[in-house]
Amino acid sequence: MDRFAVFVRAELLVSEDGELYQDLKRLSARRNALVYLKEAVSRDGAALHPGLHPDVASDESVFIGRCQSLPDRLLEHLASFDKTDVIVQIKTVRELVPVLRKMRRRLNMA
Repeated sequence: MDRFAVFVRAELLVSEDGELYQDLKRLSARRNALVYLKEAVSRDGAALHPGLHPDVASDESVFIGRCQSLPDRLLEHLASFDKTDVIVQIKTVRELVPVLRKMRRRLNMA
């Protein structure tokens, strides 16, 4: 089991069978593939290294949409364990950000 799986299971108490775990694992793998991307290297037409490029899945756009909802899904998951009002405060701030951005744009236009 990789370090990511150990962290997610131990720290977030997420089931490996759940969609949240699968999305987090896939996001981590995608991030690693991009961070450690290696270009193909050749000299005089001979390939010295084939390169390492991230695979693109057929449901890539669906996955990107699910990634957009990850913060909210993680907060919901954490709220099931946290009985304080900290999660509620975080959600409130997250919901206020778009409103404040819109207000800022309107003020800048005036």
